[in-house]
Amino acid sequence: MLKKQYIDVDRIEAIAKQWRVAVKNERNSLVPEDPVDLLDPKILAEVVRVQLEYHAELPSDVPGFEVAGLLDRELKLICLSEKFKPEEVRFTTLHEIGHWLMHQDLIKHRDRPISHHGNGRVSLPVEEREANRFAAAYSMPPHGVERRLETTFGLKTPIRITNDLAFLLQRGKPDTALRRGTDGLLKWELAIAGCESIGGPRFVSMKDQFRVSATAMAIRLRELGLVRPD
Repeated sequence: MLKKQYIDVDRIEAIAKQWRVAVKNERNSLVPEDPVDLLDPKILAEVVRVQLEYHAELPSDVPGFEVAGLLDRELKLICLSEKFKPEEVRFTTLHEIGHWLMHQDLIKHRDRPISHHGNGRVSLPVEEREANRFAAAYSMPPHGVERRLETTFGLKTPIRITNDLAFLLQRGKPDTALRRGTDGLLKWELAIAGCESIGGPRFVSMKDQFRVSATAMAIRLRELGLVRPD
């Protein structure tokens, strides 16, 4: 049996970029008010030529195993469960499309909810890590995230967690644990991902701008190295 060849992280980023360009080229007559609109997985599915079906719930053959997404390559079909939060359904859709594009050997495949994957500490099969990486890379483009982060916070990247910023992120409640953040728990990144104000006018959080969960945005901020300790 041949040993599985992992897909390099840079290659996954390149695949995601390739499909963002393909969507932009195919929808060149569409000028959205918000560029994130073009990152809608339903548009990507149309360009990839795979059908999406959304259901109130997907059946499971295994007791206790919730199914969030189902891929059937023979039918050229991806089914999604809508029983989860919209941002989870969006990410799961991109996760399944990632499988469709990168894992040709997956003919019929079922996935658990993305929320069951934890915050990056859970050990997952390589195909699941790669599909997650594709979903993140597609929905949160590196340059787009960096530009919006700087615009939203009025700070140059990487954003450094100073004492003053940590205080503001905690809404005036000192928390030294936020600044330590050496245990891999994404404390800085989660604070930035869901932040809606740093002492001035309220703004739309990074997670809401990109329509992802706080955890997904936090992991992406760490992957891109956009949040650093002081």
